[in-house]
Amino acid sequence: MKVIVKKIGEKALELEEYITASQWDMDSEDIHFLDNIFIKCRFVRKKGEINVDVSLRFVRDIRCSRCLEWNKVESHDNFLLIYKDSEIKQGVLEVDADIREKILLDWPLKPLCKPDCRGICPGCGRNLNREKCICNSSSRVSLLR
Repeated sequence: MKVIVKKIGEKALELEEYITASQWDMDSEDIHFLDNIFIKCRFVRKKGEINVDVSLRFVRDIRCSRCLEWNKVESHDNFLLIYKDSEIKQGVLEVDADIREKILLDWPLKPLCKPDCRGICPGCGRNLNREKCICNSSSRVSLLR
């Protein structure tokens, strides 16, 4: 999203757009965006700065790091970006890189399908959220050591 700085005043300038995940190279091995990323920005000039209120909405398919099941996760995020007038080059403010960075920084390191996910048994390979372990107790203990 590019905005000509002269158009930003004390009265808010609101812009909306949809970005595909492929435009920003957002998909990974364990996370796939299922829809476009909706971005709404509200630009306001205040004392030598431009404040950008950003609102995001997107849906991702995330693979749980414990049980390896795919889960659809809907995300909403709101945050503020602040730019000093002196940082803006050639009269154009471009916020895409900063919004993309914020999404990536909020990426879960170990995504879970639910907080109490029991994962996969290292012995029999069963998803312990759905099935009971079929290992005998002595082999399970030796595998966990």
